[in-house]
Parts: sequence; C-alpha cells; structure tokens
Amino acid sequence: MRSRARLAVAVLALVALGLVSPRWSASARQSDRPTDIYPMLTLQLTGAAARGGAGGSMWLTQGEWVEATLFTGDRSAPTTSFCTGGVRMTVPGARQGIPADEHPAVAWTVAARLVELAGDTATIDLRWRRAPSASDVEPSTSRERHLRWKVSEGGLTVLDAVHAAADGGECPSMAVTAEFGIGSAFEFRDAGIAYDTWLVQTLPSGETTTHHVRTSGQQGEAVTMMFPRVPLDGLPTSVPPLDLKVSGEIRGRLRTDGSIEVSVDAFRYVMTREASLATGTGGRSHLRMALGETVEFTAVPMHGNVQGHDLAQLMAPAPTAIRIRASRLW
Repeated sequence: MRSRARLAVAVLALVALGLVSPRWSASARQSDRPTDIYPMLTLQLTGAAARGGAGGSMWLTQGEWVEATLFTGDRSAPTTSFCTGGVRMTVPGARQGIPADEHPAVAWTVAARLVELAGDTATIDLRWRRAPSASDVEPSTSRERHLRWKVSEGGLTVLDAVHAAADGGECPSMAVTAEFGIGSAFEFRDAGIAYDTWLVQTLPSGETTTHHVRTSGQQGEAVTMMFPRVPLDGLPTSVPPLDLKVSGEIRGRLRTDGSIEVSVDAFRYVMTREASLATGTGGRSHLRMALGETVEFTAVPMHGNVQGHDLAQLMAPAPTAIRIRASRLW
C-alpha cells in the first residue's frame, strides 16, 4: 500500500493523467455516502534497516479527533538506542499517554480527524507533537505541527524522524509515518477477489491486439496488473521502433449491497525498443460496479515526446483500453 517506483528503465517524463468514464456498465458510478467502509489511519514507528518499530491503526470519524501516543528508546540507558518502542491508541475522548512502566527517550502525540471522504480519497486534519526526554537525541527540541492532508488509499507520509547523537548500535534512528487506509465490513475482511483484466490496444496500423491476465488478492489489497509489451506496428518510417508497456495496480472492496468498489491505477509507457528510454502517463479511476460485470476504461491522450517525436500525434490513432471484471473467490 505504499508508493513504489514504477519503471526500471530510464524515464524521460511522467505526466499525471486520469482515465475517462467507463464506456460499459451503467452501474459504474459513485454511490451515496458509504455506511460499510471505514477510513483509518495507521501510525508506524520504523527503524533504520527495519530494526525496531511498532504500529497501530485508529478509525477516523468525521469531525471528531482521535489520538495516539508513540514512544521509543530508553532514557535511562547509557546511550540512546531505538530498538524498543510502542504505540498506544485511545478511544475518542480518552488520553492514555505513555505507560507508567515506560521511560522513553522520545515520544510523539498524534491526533487526527476526518474532514471529508470521497471515494477512496480523504481529507484529514493531523496534529502531532514531538517530546524528547533524553539528552542524546537529535533533534533535541520539542516540535509541534498542524497540517491538512488530502490522500488516497495507500498514501503514506513521514511525520517526523529522530536519530541518536552518539552510536545508536543496531537501531540508530526512528521515523514516524502515517498511512491512510479503508477498512471493510466484518464479513468481508478475509474475502478473496479475482480480477480478470484485458488490454485492448489499437495499433497505428489499425489492427487491434488483446491480452488477458488474471490476478487475485484479499479484500482491500492492492494487487499488480501487468501486461506484456506491445510493439507499435504501423508507425511512420521516420520514427524508431517503439513498444507500449501497460501496468498498474487494482484494489477492490466488496460492499454489503452486493456491489464492489474498485480503484485502478493504470500507467502507460511508450519506450524505444533498443535504448529502453520511456515516456509515461498514469492515473487513478475509482468506480462501483456489480460482481461479474465488465467495465472498460479508455486512457486519455498521451503527452511528451520520444526522440523528438510528439507522442500525442503518434498515439492519436492508437487508443488504449483496459477492461476489468471482478468476482469473489471466497
């Protein structure tokens, strides 16, 4: 659910573009205000080289603050190390703070409230405060920050980080991260979902090629969607041989009315066949459809250039469509 590098070849440009509305499926539409999906914030303490750390999640309620305390290190130790730590979530209106038997080198208080939820995108108010209590922690000063965060499901941000001024051993540093997610109705939390996806690519020559792949994942899990390279046959002779690569992620969530909400992150890259230099476009589409229903997306025109050739002009006669169908496995 975290951000990932999407391309292993050299990237010349990446333009953020969305997808147009689905051509198929009358039920692919936004629903009324959801009552069976639950926005949540996961707070994580993450040490260097994955050493040390702790985490926990709290449900977000519109207009109501919820709070957590995160703590790490032991101020009574000769030198600070961040191999120990913990997270304590509170119920609305409660303030539990640091456990009485803990003497951390640094602690954070993080509070959040939901401002708005639209599809899989939330606006969240965040406020946090760092309180160091050991002399060899850097930064050694307290800090407080308030921010409004607009984030889609799986979005991650680093709130703060500290490190040991002296040798911290195996755990010299610790970061506090926040990740937005969406929980599901209890009966679907372990559900398995299968996705059939088709790449329907019109070539500059006028021919159409189709590739079908099938993948699966659990409720709310982002799974990889990847198709083989497609040679763009029929380009002008002045253009070097080019291939199209389409990949992305699919995340689905079953709803109690029998429908499924699906978000698709789709990325298209046009690349030179020999040098593997690429220009890409990408975007997210969020919709609601029936299980077993097939929906088709058509990507918006590409921008940029490859070796001096304008992609919008080259790809105008070669639209890309993606079809998707979801079914429940268990």
